[in-house]
Amino acid sequence: MATITNTPAIAGKMTTPVARVLIVEDELLIADNLEDILLEAGYAVVGIAVSVQEAQELLVDHQPDVVLLDIYLKGGETSLNFARTLRAQHIPFIYISANANDGVLDTIKATQPHGYIVKPFRTKDILYTLEIAFYRHAHSLEQKLREEKMLQISLTNALTEASDWTQKLLNVATYLQPFIPFDLITISLEDGKHTRSCSFFRIGLNEYQTIQPVDFLRMTGLTEQKYDQLRAEIPPLKA
Repeated sequence: MATITNTPAIAGKMTTPVARVLIVEDELLIADNLEDILLEAGYAVVGIAVSVQEAQELLVDHQPDVVLLDIYLKGGETSLNFARTLRAQHIPFIYISANANDGVLDTIKATQPHGYIVKPFRTKDILYTLEIAFYRHAHSLEQKLREEKMLQISLTNALTEASDWTQKLLNVATYLQPFIPFDLITISLEDGKHTRSCSFFRIGLNEYQTIQPVDFLRMTGLTEQKYDQLRAEIPPLKA
């Protein structure tokens, strides 16, 4: 994402585009108005899409930093699935809609937008909401990096503490649970010569039943050969 070094001024014009914006709006007068507001504030508009398909194409071609997204498009099409795509790619998006009733708000909450603007809007509504969206997005990325760093430290500590390997692997599973929710997990560690493997079945909030490899094979009906074959097909994790 582009780094914002200046705050867009409502009445001023910036010499360098702050960020690239994709507009998804099927009412061309509104889309043109949005484009004028953004360009005047120093943003770069990568395109205007009037349909989800067009928006997806522009997304692939330009990878915008933020998307202004109308919820209901012509032909009964909604942008909710496209919003989920943006969420998966960690691209912030802001809904713009003439509908602000409880039903609409309940529908869009699940997609976790970075903002919501009701039509008709003012220039400052757009610019302030964009500023807040970028702020929230930047801080959510920082939080994610902090959590990943803490997880890395916790996993390292779990594997180096003075305990048997079953307890070490159980600690690893416990630390992974908030990030990779599971009911049953199998963890294997290899050092080139030896393999240590154990499965853990979650039976409570913080309770796990330890399942040794021989018990896992009996439960699943797998042969040791088939189990080794399946493990070999799993790509190694990269740091």
